[in-house]
Amino acid sequence: MKAINYIKEKFSNLLKISNHHRNSFYTGTLVALIFGSILFFQSSAHELEILKQKKENLILRQYVDDSITLVGSQKQIIHNQEKALGRASQIIEQQNVFIQKAVEKIQRLQSLFADPDKWI
Repeated sequence: MKAINYIKEKFSNLLKISNHHRNSFYTGTLVALIFGSILFFQSSAHELEILKQKKENLILRQYVDDSITLVGSQKQIIHNQEKALGRASQIIEQQNVFIQKAVEKIQRLQSLFADPDKWI
């Protein structure tokens, strides 16, 4: 019972003090609300900036990943083209050797038919 009386006494003292300082209480409450609102809006603006930056970082990371994939694909294409060029070069070289031999045989045959003394 003493505890309840003690609480009632302290609460009534608080009410008496608040009645004497009502203007100060309202002013303090108003200032607290204003500063709380300012802090809330600053915090939400800051969080919005952080979210924008994270979104931009994700976009840039995706762009870099896509670029790396593209470069890898281009590297593979270039490698395949180099192999194809190497094979084409070998084929051209073989054709060149074949043509060279054919020209030599034709020249030998022409020289043979051009000089009737060599027929026998």
